[in-house]
Amino acid sequence: MRRSRGLSLVEVLASLTLIAGTMTALLLAQARSLRQLAATRQGTEAHTLAEELILTWKADPSSVTAQGEFNAALRWVREESPSWRTSTRELQEIRLRVYGDDGDAVLAEYVWLEAPRRGDR
Repeated sequence: MRRSRGLSLVEVLASLTLIAGTMTALLLAQARSLRQLAATRQGTEAHTLAEELILTWKADPSSVTAQGEFNAALRWVREESPSWRTSTRELQEIRLRVYGDDGDAVLAEYVWLEAPRRGDR
């Protein structure tokens, strides 16, 4: 009868390295999917906020009077969902009508918003 001598040190180290590599790959994949999920959620929130701002304006244009709050909301929508141009364009047009006295700054921001981005071509 032959006696089993067990695993050598090299075999144990190779197994541990393989396990560690697999765990690292799984953790990296999970982190990537969590980042994608967060970006999707922020994009959805930006869509919702933009829609709310547009509906508020259409229901009662005089209700959009807090310039700082409106601009902050618009900026957040633009930053979180830059590829969603339809509603952000509409928001910019609303902003031009509401704050026409500062038209140059608004127009510069509007032009920046509509400029093609890498990957949009």
